[in-house]
Amino acid sequence: DLNLAWSQRVAAAISPLVLLGVVAAPSAWALGLPGVALAALLPAVVSATLHRELLAGFARTCGAPTALLVFLFHQVHLLYSAATLAFVTIRHTLGRRSSAPNTPL
Repeated sequence: DLNLAWSQRVAAAISPLVLLGVVAAPSAWALGLPGVALAALLPAVVSATLHRELLAGFARTCGAPTALLVFLFHQVHLLYSAATLAFVTIRHTLGRRSSAPNTPL
């Protein structure tokens, strides 16, 4: 089931938005744009909802600050995994095309 459930695919797809939002939200808030700050955090809310069991387990055993750090590190992991999958898929597809025999048009 690891990384095959649709919820995990969605989490991987939105991980760049989560990380961007976590960085952008404080800046937007400081600039007096609370609506933008909240909108920037929306992907993080979606991802946290998808990972609520994992986060709850870390919060119970290690505390909320550790659970927050685990959440952020997990986003980096999801981003790296998704980028690697995309790279390998593109490389495999291009490699297959370049090794195909030349056929006349």
